[in-house]
Amino acid sequence: MTNADEAREALETTLDTRPAGLVVDLAVQFIASSGLAVLVEISQRAEQDGIGFAVAAADRAARRPLVLTSMDQIFDLYESAPDAVEALRQAQPDTALGSSY
Repeated sequence: MTNADEAREALETTLDTRPAGLVVDLAVQFIASSGLAVLVEISQRAEQDGIGFAVAAADRAARRPLVLTSMDQIFDLYESAPDAVEALRQAQPDTALGSSY
């Protein structure tokens, strides 16, 4: 997805299904401030709803704005989606997670 509004809509729709956790895999070369704002909004909603939330950003271009803006202090940031999924699974051991991520 390249549009922040489309991303917000897709992520909100996913949260509406009440998954145990949500991992956003940033496979992008650039993320604008509107995209950063979406990540903050979605992480806040996930927290309010008791849903685990993490961001995976393997590429330096995707990680750099998150670190420079201290967003890595707002939500958990991982180098890969599998690492993020595993971390969320370990954070909620009493929940039968299956393929909820």
